[in-house]
Amino acid sequence: MKRNESKLKQGRILNAVIVAFAALILSVLPISMMVNASGNSAGGVPVLIRTANLVSPTGSVNPHGETEYEVYDSGQRELEIEAEDVNAANGTVLSFFVDGNSVGQASILDERAKLKLKTELGQVVPTVNGGSTVQVRNGATMILNGVFGGGNATPSPSGSPSPSPNVSPTASPSPTTSPSPTVSPSPTGSPSPNSGDLFAALTGATVNGVLPNGFAQYELRSGRTELEIRVRQVNLSPGTSLAVSVGNVLVGQLILENGGEGRLRLRSDNGQTVPSVTSGTSIVIRNGGTTILSGTFVGFSATPSPSPNATPTPNQGRYFEAQLTGGQVVPPVSTAARGEVKIFLNQAETQATITGEFYNLPSAQTSARIEVLVGATSVVFNFPIVGGTNGNFPNGTIAVTPIQVAQLRTGLWSAVIASTNNSNGEIRGQLSTHSDSSDFDGDGSNDFAVFRPNNNTWYTLNSAGVGAQVVGGATDKLVSGDYDGDGRTDAAVFQNVNGAGVWTVKRSSDDGFTMTQFGLASDTAAHGDFDGDGRADLAVYRSSNGSWYIQKSSNSSFVGVQFGTSEDKPIAADFDGDGKTDIAVFRPSNGGWYYLRSSDGGFGGVQFGQVGDLPIAGDFDGDGKADLSVFRPSNGFWYIQRSSNGTYDFRQFGLGTDIPVAGNYDGDNKTDITVFRPSNGTWYIWRSVDGAFDYRRFGQNGDIPIVSR
Repeated sequence: MKRNESKLKQGRILNAVIVAFAALILSVLPISMMVNASGNSAGGVPVLIRTANLVSPTGSVNPHGETEYEVYDSGQRELEIEAEDVNAANGTVLSFFVDGNSVGQASILDERAKLKLKTELGQVVPTVNGGSTVQVRNGATMILNGVFGGGNATPSPSGSPSPSPNVSPTASPSPTTSPSPTVSPSPTGSPSPNSGDLFAALTGATVNGVLPNGFAQYELRSGRTELEIRVRQVNLSPGTSLAVSVGNVLVGQLILENGGEGRLRLRSDNGQTVPSVTSGTSIVIRNGGTTILSGTFVGFSATPSPSPNATPTPNQGRYFEAQLTGGQVVPPVSTAARGEVKIFLNQAETQATITGEFYNLPSAQTSARIEVLVGATSVVFNFPIVGGTNGNFPNGTIAVTPIQVAQLRTGLWSAVIASTNNSNGEIRGQLSTHSDSSDFDGDGSNDFAVFRPNNNTWYTLNSAGVGAQVVGGATDKLVSGDYDGDGRTDAAVFQNVNGAGVWTVKRSSDDGFTMTQFGLASDTAAHGDFDGDGRADLAVYRSSNGSWYIQKSSNSSFVGVQFGTSEDKPIAADFDGDGKTDIAVFRPSNGGWYYLRSSDGGFGGVQFGQVGDLPIAGDFDGDGKADLSVFRPSNGFWYIQRSSNGTYDFRQFGLGTDIPVAGNYDGDNKTDITVFRPSNGTWYIWRSVDGAFDYRRFGQNGDIPIVSR
């Protein structure tokens, strides 16, 4: 064990050296260049992106896949085509075609095949137009096809657009009381999984600062048996081989990919050996002699006898989100509609409260459901029909078992909303844990939290009571967020260590510390979830050259983007509602907001504010998008432009010396107008749920509030 710990420590030191070296390289890049230090970029800024979802011509769920075509401002091109869940033996060669012309071949490994072409490597990359076709063939049989869409050019971010006129908001509407939520009808039962099907939740200790998880599923079907194991957030190098043992017998190896994901699938009808699995059979996944994940198989009974491995691992978040789009439906649906679904577990994790909303459906909403893909897809909850093309579902509460909670945590629950035009599903999204910068208990609401510089202590007030922990120093910058992937906010600071920027994170999953050098001490920390994997990414804004540098948690790649000027304030928020943080800046001299959308690479700007305003960017209307918003200390006013309908709101709430700390304090999924008054350590909240005022004394003069964004 000591030897393994030593290796892990050496790995951390090596990682720190690599990160420091990468940050040094980024610091000298030309300011107009976008770089992916992992080697995935063709050089320059992508000015054209086209994608295609690959579906089976038979209409079946499997196989499936996706492809992406990129053109960079340097003239280089890239094409990537990937096929998944292909029922063919390892080594089977698939052929790839664009517009009927062969572009290459790739062999199947674990039911997957990927072709990647780059002109910078001297490879031939075809020109892809909107409407170009892509096919994947196994011999003469076409198994997948799709059509490329997208392709809007991305303007160079170095130039600021002419700002829109600063519209003066009309009179502030009086807040109206939200109707009391009604309980949804009990969901319609769906077929239970086969009685021979078994499931194991995989849990383990933190690996290099990240909490891994996964699942194993055993299926018994007429004529075949199948065992599938999937893992995620295993923070080891891509390509690492993990040994899988079932009942203390080695059954295979799985290879880690980007994001710490890996999969092993064994099927008897493919000639593979599938072990015999019964309720109580153990499964262990190891890296050498170190156990990474383990679990115990249990049945799908509605009231299973929980085993230690089926019970949710302690210290994990209880709030989950899904961003719904047509592209996630199988087969994909071309639609401008989108939606958001959220699930809250109670503290005992025996009940789930579910809420959701949808926008821009092309036809009336006809159904909505939460489904779980374990064996055959089954429905665990049905929303009521609200109709219309825009709407909000009333809250519904259902009982959940430990098995269901484990499935939810491992990403097996999805939300689907159907319409008249698409009765099987207009939009869909996968539920995953989510935590902002001030949700230390992981319940989905913001905590009252402060940092006290005179004793370097973080104090929190939430459902767990009052907490205190020592992290950082008086001059450090606060950068709290969910870095370890357990769904709870971690206390974290950005420190000046001999001119270098060092991120020190106290992990909520195991109370250990992770230290990473990334950026310069003079940079502004601007962390967010830029890759949408549910974990906070390290990110800094360098005002000296107007550049952003980001280390993605999903694959540890480095990205540098020149976007901003020396006076700009970085704003890391999700403005397009795709579940990923967008790069954005607020320009104090003209009140301009400038942003790069992660959803399509589009660039925009609008003037909303004036000199002296403080940018907020909260989701005040609860539509899943950050709203343009500012607090004006000169008059204590809040100015908000709602993203849902473009209307304006302004309210006077606070003093010029107050600190704006907008966040979701009342649990209704909308940002509340809130200020912290340093002179008396009091939080003043204008609740969005009922329009009432509230206050909470938590803190003292000199404390720094932990802001939700």
